[in-house]
Amino acid sequence: MKPINLKKPLFAKRKPITKLLASVAVAQLVIMDTAAGPQGHTNYSNTNIDSVSVNNDITTVTQNANKAVINWDSYNLSDTEQVQYLINGGGSFAILNRINDANPSTINGSITAANGQVFLINNNGIIFGQNATVNVGALVASTLNLSDSGFLDNDSYTLQAAAEKGLIINQGTINASSGGVALVGNAVNNEGIIIASTNSVSLIAGNQVTISFDGSGLMNFAIGDEVQDNLALSDAIQNSGSLEGEKVLLHAKTASGIFDNAINNSGVIKAGKIDNSGGNIKLLGVGDGNVQLASTASLDSTASNSDGDIQIRSVGGNIISDATITTGELDLNATDGSLSLGVDSVIDSSSLVYVEANGDITHRGLITSETVVLVSSNDIDQFGTIIATNFFQSAGGEYSDTEADSDNDGVGDGIDAFPDDPNEDTDTDGDGVGDNGDAFPEDETESEDTDNDGVGDNADAFPEDETETQDTDGDGVGDNNDAFPEDDTESADTDGDGVGDNNDAFPEDATETEDSDGDGVGNNDDAFPDDATETEDSDGDGVGNNNDAFPEDATETEDTDGDGVGNNNDAFPEDATETEDTDGDGVGNNNDAFPEDATETEDTDGDGVGNNNDAFPEDATETEDTDGDGVGDNNDDFPEDATESTDTDGDGVGDNTDQFPTDANEFIDSDGDGVGDNFDAFPFDPTEFADADGDGVGDNSDAFPFDAQRSEPVIEDTSNEQTAEEEAEEAARQATDTDTVFIPVVDTDGTGGGTGGGTDGGTGGGTGDQGTDGGDNGSNDGGGQPTTPTGAPTNPSNPASPAAPDPAAPAGDESQDDVTDIGSSINANSNTGTQTANNNTVDTGSSTLGLYGVEGSGIRLPKDQDTE
Repeated sequence: MKPINLKKPLFAKRKPITKLLASVAVAQLVIMDTAAGPQGHTNYSNTNIDSVSVNNDITTVTQNANKAVINWDSYNLSDTEQVQYLINGGGSFAILNRINDANPSTINGSITAANGQVFLINNNGIIFGQNATVNVGALVASTLNLSDSGFLDNDSYTLQAAAEKGLIINQGTINASSGGVALVGNAVNNEGIIIASTNSVSLIAGNQVTISFDGSGLMNFAIGDEVQDNLALSDAIQNSGSLEGEKVLLHAKTASGIFDNAINNSGVIKAGKIDNSGGNIKLLGVGDGNVQLASTASLDSTASNSDGDIQIRSVGGNIISDATITTGELDLNATDGSLSLGVDSVIDSSSLVYVEANGDITHRGLITSETVVLVSSNDIDQFGTIIATNFFQSAGGEYSDTEADSDNDGVGDGIDAFPDDPNEDTDTDGDGVGDNGDAFPEDETESEDTDNDGVGDNADAFPEDETETQDTDGDGVGDNNDAFPEDDTESADTDGDGVGDNNDAFPEDATETEDSDGDGVGNNDDAFPDDATETEDSDGDGVGNNNDAFPEDATETEDTDGDGVGNNNDAFPEDATETEDTDGDGVGNNNDAFPEDATETEDTDGDGVGNNNDAFPEDATETEDTDGDGVGDNNDDFPEDATESTDTDGDGVGDNTDQFPTDANEFIDSDGDGVGDNFDAFPFDPTEFADADGDGVGDNSDAFPFDAQRSEPVIEDTSNEQTAEEEAEEAARQATDTDTVFIPVVDTDGTGGGTGGGTDGGTGGGTGDQGTDGGDNGSNDGGGQPTTPTGAPTNPSNPASPAAPDPAAPAGDESQDDVTDIGSSINANSNTGTQTANNNTVDTGSSTLGLYGVEGSGIRLPKDQDTE
């Protein structure tokens, strides 16, 4: 028996269902938010089941016998889901639903069985949620086992303990139309509404429970074995909801030390029959757990026609009540414990209130009844009010109706939690601080609230700061002002970017949090967040602006030679003087004389022809040397003859081959006599070259070189004197010839030969005493045709055929045949001077005009010619 501590609150606060579930570690209860209706019935061999159909959210189970058994893998209903039970042909029936789930069943939908008794068995627990509605003939929901045969073959049912220790919870509404409602398990908690208008409502906690039915169909229960495990709960049976039936039973049988309370009722219990006669309420706790009735509890067994009775018994525990009880007869019996009726206790009985305890009886409330009996084996403290026709008391110890009040506060010492403190008498939460001075009188963990923020100092991390109560991360900054209440390294987030100032490299910039390279530019805006030397990449080429020679050109990054052209487009990235190589010859355009010709790069002489193709790369006047003789084609008179390059006399024969390189009329001297073959009457006879008379005998050997008829020497008169007759004829001729002057050719010493030619004209020559005269044809600027000497060969190709002198003209005759009219020009050269006859002028300078001809012949010049 546990003694009653009257200086502590008699009723512990009810735990919320979520806390109850969280504390049931053994059962591992889980409230499910979603469901999919009952599942898995096809995995089992079921009995007397005709069909199971699913239409949208409605599952319909139809059986074909009065009793049926169906097995499920799971049985969970969401708010919109429904299970309905039927029997073929109608009538009453019973069906056992065995749920083989490792988790508790969660029912938030509806279950209907108009005439059926529905048994739900889940060893791991059953939870009727707040939205659950059950409308059946009768309901048994249990965490204990019930075998198929035990159900099918008997009219009473024995439920056995299972290895699992489940909990039955009701938060919804359960209505049994004809039978009773029984919630049976290791522990039962009702927070909802249970109604069995014509039968019983029973909350049963035990390890073995037998359910039977009396003659009127009411359920009766016999608990065989006590609950051995408390599932970490304080109460074996707890009712904070509403129970209403013809008979209401709360019965718990627990092992010693398992629960604080066998029964804890803070809700409403109403018992009555449909004929308006009173019902029966029975609260029975077996074991050392107390039976507690809170001040909010209401028990009523009365009705308009008659009153029922209420029995509250504790076998092994105490009875503690502050409830309001209305009944016909009330039996309060603490067989092995004490009994306390608190100041809030109100008992209204129409006939008898019988209070018995093996321990002390303490009454501070109000009892109204015809007869009141107080029986105790120990003391009776009757400090309350009893209104009764008959009052009896029997105390094995002392009886007292006056209570000491040491502090004179009007509250007796027996119930004054602070008997020596006139300012305090109650300690609701039992924390040692009176309610008057306790800022939290119902919270045993708190008594002060220095900053008046509604949070006790013990739980207030900032007891003097009304703006703060928690410091979840323990960083010294309250959660209200801590931007990171669960991070002890951070408390502020100035820029509101979700990164704490301590770890935010830019605490005032919401767009940045990190600066990996420490360059002062945030990673978000830093194109190179890991490179402290770079932040921007304007052209997006992957090279930072600082190291990018072309920060706005994505095609370039380097300019090694600093010439303003990027390496990618610079054919010469290391040469600042070059950027392009159009012809790809390896020489830049700037230094390439031929930027579009890959075969050329230089033109040293600037002649427009590259050195590679210029045979004379340093001579601007030459580019080719076709014959490879070292003389350019432009200056090579024989560009295709490697043996010749110059033709001084322009005769078509190169100087190297031309024995007369300055005489256009000669190029060969076969006999080496110094006279070219063209004018050599004897080209193969070095002793002869002229045959003036054409007699085939060279002049050197011909005694008569001008007489073709003779060649041998003769004696003749060599006197040059003219006869008188000849002089007269000459004078007459000159007198009649007004246009010309006759120049006789006289060569008395054989030295009359000479060389004649204009300053730009041809060259002539004569040697020996024959006075051969040949003149260039004047192809150059000298002009003037050469004078053909009388008697000279007229066919250079046939020098052996001299022209024969006119036989009618004697030697020295001045006839026209022997006179050469040189017209308006004479060109001549000599070794000592130049003689020029041009425009009727002959100027021989300091030399003698040498005319090649036959002695005795002459040359006729214009009369007005200035002649020397």
